[in-house]
Amino acid sequence: MALNATANRQRPRDRDAHPSRSGAALRSWTNSDMEAGVRKLRGFTLIEMMIVVAVMAILAAVALPSYSDFTRRANLASAFEALGTYRMRLEQFYQDSNNYGVSSCAMAAPATTTLFQYTCALTDSGQSFTATATGIGTMAGYAYTTDAAGTNSTTAYPDGSGLPKSCWLTRATDC
Repeated sequence: MALNATANRQRPRDRDAHPSRSGAALRSWTNSDMEAGVRKLRGFTLIEMMIVVAVMAILAAVALPSYSDFTRRANLASAFEALGTYRMRLEQFYQDSNNYGVSSCAMAAPATTTLFQYTCALTDSGQSFTATATGIGTMAGYAYTTDAAGTNSTTAYPDGSGLPKSCWLTRATDC
């Protein structure tokens, strides 16, 4: 690898970099010229920093609840998917054997996750069932059901009113 000949040269001094300026012209700068250069290097004022902090606080106050709501609804979607898949598997079993089970649901309920616990109960001598997803951990206080008739309902929802609802709530009042 050949060394670049210019790499070993020292950086030219300011008066050499600007041949049109003489050393005398450089020495004749006024105080106002010096102050203008200093102002450029000062940085941010305390007021500017406080404004930035205030804007960031406002954005965080809006974004954090929205993000929390988004993650909660995503966790609810996993319960809805598990209950829907489980109901479909029980319906397939019913088509083959003309019941959902004899003493308990023929198909095992979905495995308990860190967010929901799933159960199944037979009714009407094995001709009907109710599958339930009950929230645990961060989702405690939520409970959803589905049955053989395809009725989805919300039986528990924090801050929800008029429960049970004949739909799966994703927000306190929205199905």
